[in-house]
Amino acid sequence: VAHLDAAKESGRFNRQVTDARLRNRGPQAAIGWSEIPGEPARAPQEAADLQEAKKLVEDPNNGLSDEGRGILRDILNSPVAAYLDGRKIRFRLQDSIDGRTVGLYTPAEQLIQLVRSFQHAATGAHEFFHPLWEMLQDEDIANIRRWRNEAIAKEMQTATGQDLADLQSLAGTWRVGRARGADMSAAQFMGEGINPKFYRLSSAEEYFAHMLSERW
Repeated sequence: VAHLDAAKESGRFNRQVTDARLRNRGPQAAIGWSEIPGEPARAPQEAADLQEAKKLVEDPNNGLSDEGRGILRDILNSPVAAYLDGRKIRFRLQDSIDGRTVGLYTPAEQLIQLVRSFQHAATGAHEFFHPLWEMLQDEDIANIRRWRNEAIAKEMQTATGQDLADLQSLAGTWRVGRARGADMSAAQFMGEGINPKFYRLSSAEEYFAHMLSERW
């Protein structure tokens, strides 16, 4: 948060995110098992912005656990949410997204989705860092891309077998048509069957969101 405060004070956040920047990015997902076996599906509940999301989180009929409600209350009242003031970031709670995704941010719709059964603080906070990514300056994004590539290289030093093959795919070292160090979308990552433990390395944006949310 101290680093984000410094970025805000120095003017390194783009307060106005362009439509083009939103259109050029696909959905950003958090991967995990999200179904609740045996429970009937409930209708999604949506808030039009993050101020309304605070009210939704306090709704006793929203299906959240006490822990989940506390996590979302913390993030929505944190400096992270304050950085997003002025943007119409929608927020939706639902029982399931696709059976495997526990959280999703869709840039074109400026929509954060979370399954009601999410269990970890990092998951609850994670999706809120994706719209923040859109506000970073190019210089900061370039640094994060370099850190992500360095993290992949470090993992490759000790990896063997399928782990090494997965990391090589992420690094783009042997995939035809992929530039070395290129980002991998969530769909590409899941389509190639890469171990979910490496999802944080799938793109610079995911690395950024993971790096911050794991410290939440």
